[in-house]
Amino acid sequence: DVFMGRPRYGDSESYIQFREIGEASEQHWSSIVRRNDYAWSDEYTRHTLQGDVNVLSFVRKVMYNNKLLGYLVIHIKSDTIKEVMAGHSDQSASRMMLDASGRPILHIGEVPDSGAWPEWNARMKDNSGVFRIGNHQGKLDSLLVYSRSANFDWTMVELTPWNQITGGSVKLAKAIAVIGTAAILLSIILTMLLSRQFTKPIKRLGR
Repeated sequence: DVFMGRPRYGDSESYIQFREIGEASEQHWSSIVRRNDYAWSDEYTRHTLQGDVNVLSFVRKVMYNNKLLGYLVIHIKSDTIKEVMAGHSDQSASRMMLDASGRPILHIGEVPDSGAWPEWNARMKDNSGVFRIGNHQGKLDSLLVYSRSANFDWTMVELTPWNQITGGSVKLAKAIAVIGTAAILLSIILTMLLSRQFTKPIKRLGR
């Protein structure tokens, strides 16, 4: 979409829509771009000729001599980005995409409520990192892994429940314990067999 003063071209069936700049204040993304030259919206439903579609919108101000001329808006289907976020992982993956300010704009799987994110976002100071988290209600205990994308000002976040991580460690510890016990029993049996082999000649000499 292009929002501008007195658009001279318009076609209701075109993929590119020219609209009056006054309509920009009625759009979902209007408050987000108010104090920025450009911004990504969060996921929302947009009415199109093909029906209602969930999208993310990239909004760019068009300026000339510090005067706002309009807005350039590009819409992307959120399902397309979600497929990229999911990759080849299973359906239980919990991943989020944050904008430059740390605001969640898209997610897959189960994620915590937005009230917990300001505190965690303050800990994400580097381009990438990992740390253990728990929310203010004590219901969530997870490992958070994040990585920033310099090209899009996005931060990708993945949450893995702590019990899944420790569950694997417990299984590994049990396997090591079983292997260790079997090795001890085998060494005892071998020791007994070897001792018999050594004691047989001595008993024969004694006779």
